[in-house]
Amino acid sequence: MKNLLQSLLLFFLFISFTGSSSIDENEKFLSFLEQEWQWELAQNPVYATKMGVKGFETQWRDDSLKGIKLREAHIQNSFVELKKFDLNSLNQNKSIEFKALYQLTQTALNISKYNRYLFPFNHRGGVQLAHEAVESLPLNTAEGLQVLD
Repeated sequence: MKNLLQSLLLFFLFISFTGSSSIDENEKFLSFLEQEWQWELAQNPVYATKMGVKGFETQWRDDSLKGIKLREAHIQNSFVELKKFDLNSLNQNKSIEFKALYQLTQTALNISKYNRYLFPFNHRGGVQLAHEAVESLPLNTAEGLQVLD
């Protein structure tokens, strides 16, 4: 987890110091999206496995208070980084993607102040349904099943 935080810090430092005109704003935004995608996969290993991404088959999401606070801090940092992009420098497609991501990140920030992780388990959440998550994983090859040994 410490290495992940260090990697994120280096990434955000890299983003802030790459203000040279040689790097196109669209390329910077694509790089940001890739970093966010990798972060989301690492934070949601069951989803990553469902998507067919290798390397997350034996992991579960960290739902500890530390993990929750780490994700909240990441959302805040992502929002700060998003504000640094020049919307007028993005092409039309990237501009639409930017606006959608900006709105989703802003919504996530607004929701995080309600500490939803404190809500009690409901009838459709929690470890009691872990078997459903495992049943939906694409473990249809001998190689995929060996990872679980």
